[in-house]
Amino acid sequence: MAYIISAVILLCCILGVFLYFQNNWISVKRVKFKSSKLPEAFHGFRMICLSDLHNKCFFPHQKPIFDVLQLERPDAILFCGDLIDGRTSSNNMQNAITLMQGCLKYAPVYYVPGNNEAKNPHFDTLILRLQNLGVYILRNNKFTLSRHGSKLTLLGLDDMDFYSGRKKAERIFVLRQALNALSASTSGFKILLSHRPELIDLYNQSNIQVVLSGHAHGGQFRLPGVGGLFAPGQGLFPKYTAGLHHFSHFSLAITRGLGNSSFPFRLFNRPEILVLTLHTEKQEVSS
Repeated sequence: MAYIISAVILLCCILGVFLYFQNNWISVKRVKFKSSKLPEAFHGFRMICLSDLHNKCFFPHQKPIFDVLQLERPDAILFCGDLIDGRTSSNNMQNAITLMQGCLKYAPVYYVPGNNEAKNPHFDTLILRLQNLGVYILRNNKFTLSRHGSKLTLLGLDDMDFYSGRKKAERIFVLRQALNALSASTSGFKILLSHRPELIDLYNQSNIQVVLSGHAHGGQFRLPGVGGLFAPGQGLFPKYTAGLHHFSHFSLAITRGLGNSSFPFRLFNRPEILVLTLHTEKQEVSS
């Protein structure tokens, strides 16, 4: 009997260590995006895409994330929503603030909110604190980056849950109006930060070259050869949970994100930092 109890205790310890590393050992996904529309001045432009922290702390004081930033040397850091959780109080946002404050030491930071910010009653407090740090807030607006005389524009779209009093079709219509207005008023190469990856039709109908998203948490549990098991907005066996996807008019880069929300564990789906590097691709001259 003692051997059985010892074996069970050992198994529980091994499982606990395994789950700890699955949820705290950060992975880095490096992706290259090539486009003939990209200005040559932005060839090699390196962006770190973060998402879905949910106010989590990577011990100590977010240092594992900063170690990656120091190694990758980004030109810009883009945060694609759910920096805090829907239940995060105004007095308990320090993990999120510590992350953004530290990120600013490595590159300019651009932030778009997600569905959890939309339902958090203290969201205005978060925005004020981020603005005081110097974070660029993207809420149905844009920022233009300049490099050697060329320009690239970052657009940011609010999450549909900011319009939660309306039906889904009405919320998407509002988002389409906002995105079309932003896109129409902007020329050149455009990158959109939008929390949800599943709004393919919305993105494909806009003049956007790249969309950066999170939200899917990599499918929460990932199985070899299968992928993620569930994602909000996509249901079981979701198609868009990670990596780079190409469509007729745009490409979608999805990060698996850093933290967890209502479900506390990841499985075969470690927290992820996405590194997206832009490359020019000259069009072939037809004879």
